[in-house]
Amino acid sequence: MAAYRRLVSVLCCLSLLGSFASASTISLPSDSRKVSLTLYYESLCPYSANFIVNYLPKLFNEDLISIVDLRLVPWGNAKLKGNGTFDCQHGPTECLLNTVEACAIDAWPKLNDHFPFIYCVENLELERKPLEWESCFKKLGLESKPVNDCYNSGLGQKLDLQYAAETSALEPPHTYVPWVVVDGQPLYENDHFPFIYCVENLELERKPLEWESCFKKLGLESKPVNDCYNSGLGQKLDLQYAAETSALEPPHTYVPWVVVDGQPLYEDYENYISYVCKAYKGANMPKACSGLTFNQIYNRKTIHPVCYKEIPPSTLSSRTISTVMSWIQKIVTSM
Repeated sequence: MAAYRRLVSVLCCLSLLGSFASASTISLPSDSRKVSLTLYYESLCPYSANFIVNYLPKLFNEDLISIVDLRLVPWGNAKLKGNGTFDCQHGPTECLLNTVEACAIDAWPKLNDHFPFIYCVENLELERKPLEWESCFKKLGLESKPVNDCYNSGLGQKLDLQYAAETSALEPPHTYVPWVVVDGQPLYENDHFPFIYCVENLELERKPLEWESCFKKLGLESKPVNDCYNSGLGQKLDLQYAAETSALEPPHTYVPWVVVDGQPLYEDYENYISYVCKAYKGANMPKACSGLTFNQIYNRKTIHPVCYKEIPPSTLSSRTISTVMSWIQKIVTSM
C-alpha cells in the first residue's frame, strides 16, 4: 500500500509541474507582429539536439518562420562558479560548443545565417561526432574567422554570461532542456501526460511498481518529482485534489468521472470527443468533429466499465453486467 500511496502522490506532483504558466522576466526586442519562440538548450543534450534537428526545421519547411521570431539561447543547465567560470552538464566539450554556438549567433545575427551552422553542429551530436564541429564551416561555405575570433577574444565568454543571466531569470525557472517559451509562456503544460500515460500503461500490464522506469523511457529527470514527493508537497497536492473531487456537483459515484463544460458524462465517458465537439462554439470546427450529429452524441447507449466508490453486492453485480455489456458492444461494433 505504501508503494501505491507514493505513486499517487508522484502523479499529483507531475500534475503540479504541468500547471505553471507565467511569463519570462526577460524582455527582448522582437517584431510585435510575430510570435516569439525562444529555445533554451545546451549543445550536447541529445534531446536538445533532437529538437533542433528534427523539429525546428519545420518552421522553415512550412514557411511558419514568416510569423515566428525564433531565438536560440545556448546555456541550458550549465552552472556558474566563481570568477566568471562555469561547469557544463555534459563536460568541457559542451562548454566549448555552447560558446561556439553563442559566437555563431553573434557573428551572424540573422537567423537564416546562424541556424544552419547550429543545425550542423547539433546533427553531429546526434551522430556522436560533436568534436567534428569545425567541419560545419566547410560544409556550409562559411568563414571560420568570425567565430574563432569571438571565442579567442573572450567575447564568447561574455556571451555565455549573458545567456546564463537570461536563463537564470526565467520565471518559472526551467527544470530541464530543451525549454521552449512561446510569447512568454513555457511549453510544458502537457509534459506530464506522457509520464502519466506510461505509468497507467504499466498498470494495464500489471507492472505498476515499475513506474520509475518511465523517467528513463521518456528522457525525463526524476529529481523534480522526487523532490515534490519527499518534501511533503505531494501530500498537500493530494489534499487539494481531494477537496476538488469532494466538491463535485453532482458528486461522483465512480471513476473515471469525465466532466465537459461542467457536465458529467456519466458512463458515456469514452464518447467524450462527441461531447467536446457539441460543446465547442467556435467557428473553426476541427476535423475530428466533422460528421458528428446530435443523435450520435446523445442516442448512444453503450455501457462502459467503471470503478465505483463503494461496491455493495448489488452494485458489484451491476458492475459485472456493465463490463460484460461493454465487451459485447465492442464485439458488435467491430463486426
